[in-house]
Amino acid sequence: MSRYSDEERERIFTKSIALLQRDEVQQQDQALTPAEALVMEALAQPLESRNDRDRRLIAEQEREFSRQRRAQAIARQSSEARILATVEQRLQTMRGEINELRGDLQSIAAACSHAVEQISGALDDLTAAPAKAADERMQAMFAQLEKKLDEITSRRAGDVDLPILRSSHAN
Repeated sequence: MSRYSDEERERIFTKSIALLQRDEVQQQDQALTPAEALVMEALAQPLESRNDRDRRLIAEQEREFSRQRRAQAIARQSSEARILATVEQRLQTMRGEINELRGDLQSIAAACSHAVEQISGALDDLTAAPAKAADERMQAMFAQLEKKLDEITSRRAGDVDLPILRSSHAN
């Protein structure tokens, strides 16, 4: 009679076969060229089904699209910042020009106010003095006003179109 039961002998036999096969595979792996080892490794990995491959490709494509969208958003933000900076700079320039024009308009208004006062005084003098003397005085005031306007418009040549006031008073 044997020391081992049938079940134990079967288990030992199966384990021995598995160990021998494992040793045989290891010996074959050692004897393989690098190309053969690569093929064996690829064959050892489970095959990818079409659905799994499609899911993987779609996921890769979605990651690429997402990266491209982020890059486009960054480029768009950069462009918007440059445009905003340019607009802001132009606004500052325009504000300066408006302030300069405001000063010139105030000078013109002051000159006109002074001319109106002189003309008003001349009209008052018309009732008291002869018409010829008043006319000469008004001509002198118009010349003075015209000189002041020429002085202001020469500084702003091309910026503001002002009509040149000429006295059309006939003697």
